[in-house]
Amino acid sequence: MPVIPPWSRKVTHVERDAEKRTKALCMKEQGLRVVAAVAIQEIQQNGHPQSQCSPYYTDVGGVKAAVIVVLRDGKPYLRTDPDKTTRNNLDVLPDC
Repeated sequence: MPVIPPWSRKVTHVERDAEKRTKALCMKEQGLRVVAAVAIQEIQQNGHPQSQCSPYYTDVGGVKAAVIVVLRDGKPYLRTDPDKTTRNNLDVLPDC
């Protein structure tokens, strides 16, 4: 299970393309937007393919989930670390 360090950024919104793939992570509270390719690179710097120390996380109702990189058909994509709820998953966060 990835660790969420205190310097991680809380992802509050997600920008998606027409196929519902994550294009960018948005941290509305900090006024930041990070494109998916950059977020993937930052996460992979801590461990490949899944980070052991993720620089991004979601927090819905006090339940935190690290944003990790997984491979699908050999291509990296972003998702949250599986936990007991789906409310903090990237695909259910509001649009940026």
